[in-house]
Amino acid sequence: MQNLSTSELRLTGITCWALWNDRDALINKKKIPEALIKVEWILKYAEEVRMKYHNGMKRRIPRVNEWRPPLGGVVKMNTDAAVSEEGSGVGVLLREGNAEIVGAMVDFHMVKTPLLAKILAIREGLSLATRLGVHRVVVETDSLEALNLIGDKSPWKGEAVSWVEDIRAFARDFQEICFQHVFRESNAVAYHLGRETISLRCGFLWRLDFPIWLGRLAEAGKQNSVALMAF
Repeated sequence: MQNLSTSELRLTGITCWALWNDRDALINKKKIPEALIKVEWILKYAEEVRMKYHNGMKRRIPRVNEWRPPLGGVVKMNTDAAVSEEGSGVGVLLREGNAEIVGAMVDFHMVKTPLLAKILAIREGLSLATRLGVHRVVVETDSLEALNLIGDKSPWKGEAVSWVEDIRAFARDFQEICFQHVFRESNAVAYHLGRETISLRCGFLWRLDFPIWLGRLAEAGKQNSVALMAF
């Protein structure tokens, strides 16, 4: 251990922590992520810690402004929702490691609470992923509160209780699934889809042929220039 660098020690500690969490999950008969997904999480967390504590000095974690592709064989699903006085629009986009779009959907709901809308977006996204035959998925959302409810880390469920149960039921259908919290910037495409849907007040689903504008929107999301795009 004395010959390890600071970064290697940090990575070792995070790996041990992750393995301990998996041990607890197995003891409680819970599903644990596949090795590739676990490695992706460990490396991402280690990088965030490195940026926060560079040279032993505590710093603010820089906001990641771009979408990061998943590892091979895994589909990354971004979900979000925009809320107005009329209701909410949810947006979902699924992409592979090469950034190719696998599927997408938008829908309008008479839900006027941001948290409920974001939970609903995750539910709609998992439903779509199931229909598309996705087996390994990383679900990204910018709502930490929604993830706490899904992970049963928060005692409040309220109106969302049935949707949370649906999400857990869908999750059991996947070979591997991982929920991740991300900053709004790297989830901008899903938010943009939801926001534009409010004015349309209807839903669309794309699973084979994708409109040109959707491809451009996804590409813009990689450069954090989604605001320039429109339906």
